[in-house]
Amino acid sequence: MAALGSGSQETLHLGDWLSSGDYRIGLDFRSDKLSLGLAALFSLLCLLVIKFSVNYMHREAGYHRFFFVLSLFTAAMQLLVTAGNGALTFAGWEIAGFCSYLLIGYAYDRDNAAGNAVRVFVANRIGDAGFVAGLALSFLWLGGIEWDAINNGAAGLGDGQRFALAVCFLTAAMAKSA
Repeated sequence: MAALGSGSQETLHLGDWLSSGDYRIGLDFRSDKLSLGLAALFSLLCLLVIKFSVNYMHREAGYHRFFFVLSLFTAAMQLLVTAGNGALTFAGWEIAGFCSYLLIGYAYDRDNAAGNAVRVFVANRIGDAGFVAGLALSFLWLGGIEWDAINNGAAGLGDGQRFALAVCFLTAAMAKSA
């Protein structure tokens, strides 16, 4: 929590997650103002949703399934905002997208819920394409997908390359939030 007040940034490296030849993707987590602030905000929002849902959903079929998926969604969002590299962020991104599909389609016996869940699934695939394209371009142009390398290396790219990276990640964010 000291990072919230001091503005310091630390990365916790828990080992290598994936490796191929000389390239390694670490199991890294960031603790800076932005990631910790978002983690705290999202924890508070999920706590409020869970508190409300306990009483609201108590007679629904699939009550335990709902809370399992909501808990998994919360964990995925925490992974998404604290990950230190694009690959780990993408893992949280995918789990959160799958949980969104399951939560929106919770009442799968209703046509409206099932149709909306399919729409969300398709929109998430568009976002995934933008995110993967952004990671691929980052790896190609900057030699890595660690967030620090992307943030620091983007200044050395040409205008067209920076624009392409921005469009990829912006497309991902817009599709995911839709």
